[in-house]
Amino acid sequence: MQGLYIHIPFCIKKCNYCDFISFACEESKMQSYVIALKNEIECIVNTAEDKTIDTVFIGGGTPSYLDSSLIVDIMDTARKCFNIKEDAEITLEANPKTFTKQKLIDYKKAGINRLSIGLQSANEESLKILGRVHSYDDFLNSYNMAREQGFENINIDLIYNIPSETKIMFKNTIDKVIKLKPDHISLYSLIIEEGTPFYDMNEKGLLQLASEEDEEEMIAYAKAQFENTQYNRYEISNYAKEGKKCRHNMNYWQNGYYFAAGLGAHACLNIDGNIIRQKNDNTLSSYIKGCFSYKKECILKEDSMFETVMLGLRLVEGLNTKSFQKRYEISFFDAYADTIKKLFEEHLLEQNGDYVRLNEHGLNIQNTVLLQFMN
Repeated sequence: MQGLYIHIPFCIKKCNYCDFISFACEESKMQSYVIALKNEIECIVNTAEDKTIDTVFIGGGTPSYLDSSLIVDIMDTARKCFNIKEDAEITLEANPKTFTKQKLIDYKKAGINRLSIGLQSANEESLKILGRVHSYDDFLNSYNMAREQGFENINIDLIYNIPSETKIMFKNTIDKVIKLKPDHISLYSLIIEEGTPFYDMNEKGLLQLASEEDEEEMIAYAKAQFENTQYNRYEISNYAKEGKKCRHNMNYWQNGYYFAAGLGAHACLNIDGNIIRQKNDNTLSSYIKGCFSYKKECILKEDSMFETVMLGLRLVEGLNTKSFQKRYEISFFDAYADTIKKLFEEHLLEQNGDYVRLNEHGLNIQNTVLLQFMN
């Protein structure tokens, strides 16, 4: 399986928690950026031994902020350069209030068959604290519009542990979202990242965050409600209806290969049998001029093995030990014998056929568990 990630770094306004490579008030540069992006796609295909693409993910930033004709142009170029399968999953990230009926029609023409809409919270106060530019009604209008235009695979992004948000407010969001019957729900913990407004506010003691106990109660409530309505948890932060797992992200979590185009985008390539990690330059002015600069790193076998374990254990089904042995020519149980024995004894790890996975408690303390594999 092989993916293609395309980064669109433009937003109406940068949210208070966001540390992604994105820019507000740069609308005049959108068209020039897309021209450069198309040129880069034509360049990176030359590194491809296998040009077949199973998934495309257009992320940001806010891709839906662009004129939809530019999205069509990008997908036309991607198809010209790569062999994008007929049944490929093609996702576009969208924010409420940034797309119209005509944009949705154009997305369908471009082959986009999955939308990921960033709601974050159904509470108006929380949306303002996060710095979102939309209301809950804006989201409802956007979501219903997408359904009316025939989108049958929609993810809704949510955040928990929003400053000053009570457990009741959070539960209200979960209940409202479930009633909408999206196909997929992503629920992420708020992370205070350096360089964001939230980081500065937190340093000054201005953010009121939930206690660890309240956070655990929020997660438990969401998980129970999701499972009661046939949303299966398949990754630490992701829940899906039957057959609606995000295939693009599954490739990431299985440490697969993927191309990347756009400012600051990351790729993982198999070149002549070597695993190459590649990161694009993040200077907008240089990128628009066509100066594509990449930092490349050849990943050692031991590092790749650990990454495969780290990512695989994010999945509820766990790590496929048969695939691990085929890829690295060593048994997972031999490579990490002492650590595996210890984690089984601590009742954090369990085996199910060809898969080794963390149990419920193990998933909740995943970072602590992974440190043992690192050591």
